Amino acid sequence: MPDIMRAILLMVLSMFFFTVADLFVKLSSYELPTEMVLVFMGAGTALVFYAALRWQGIDAYRSDYMHWTVAIRTGGEIIAGIGIVTALALVSLATVTAVMQSQPLLVTASGALFLGEKVGIRRFSAVIAGLVGVLFIIRPGMGDFNIYVLLVIMGVIGMTMRDVGSRMVPQNIPSLVLAFYGAFGFAIVGAGMAVHADAFVMPTGLTWLYVVVMIFGGAAGAYFITVAMRLGDVSVVSPFRYVKIVFGMGAGVLFLGEHIDQFTMIGSIIVTAAGIYSFMRERHLLKGTLQVPHK
Repeated sequence: MPDIMRAILLMVLSMFFFTVADLFVKLSSYELPTEMVLVFMGAGTALVFYAALRWQGIDAYRSDYMHWTVAIRTGGEIIAGIGIVTALALVSLATVTAVMQSQPLLVTASGALFLGEKVGIRRFSAVIAGLVGVLFIIRPGMGDFNIYVLLVIMGVIGMTMRDVGSRMVPQNIPSLVLAFYGAFGFAIVGAGMAVHADAFVMPTGLTWLYVVVMIFGGAAGAYFITVAMRLGDVSVVSPFRYVKIVFGMGAGVLFLGEHIDQFTMIGSIIVTAAGIYSFMRERHLLKGTLQVPHK
């Protein structure tokens, strides 16, 4: 199988496992306080990443890892974890999944604002269109507006901060180290929140299974997306992240009995179309810059 096909398959697989993790975060939250879901998710994935570091012979701590960009990325991971996990406990899985798909567009805008990347009027128009799609999904000011959906926006901002921070991190710092620090960070913050709220509750019965699947789903998704991004052309592989809308909405309807209204569907289509257009436009511009002029 060609590398690009393997990369696409791994991207789709990563979106499937991320959806599995989201589904079991929601199921775990029926019994566990949000603070404890954060603790288990963070500590569990941190252990998986630490085991991977040991297996590959990579040091988990070195003085040159203590870089300000690592702090930005880790802070973004913590904000994203708190926002998304809390939102999954209070908002439908379909809505959380749909709003999260605006994140690549926000990364595009942030790259232009903070990293000096060139973003033309067409891609900025796609970003604006995507934000309009988000407004269709969350419907602020309308009677069925759920204020807790703002937690998803918080999570998306955290994910953007994480991804922009990742671009600034020095190349000598391994990706696994960054993933480990992020997971460990929001486990610590979750534990602090649990102490403050006196929310230490241990899982019982079937919830233990939910917690285990949640941890390994999140770790598998992170692993597969990392391999996919390194194996294939980013501008070709990245649009396949939007299959998560299908997985997330399908899981919400099939396993949680959620109803998807027409506004959410229209907004999801707008966000997806804007995101795919932005990726395709980036690919077109990249090919243009790589063409060698000839006589």
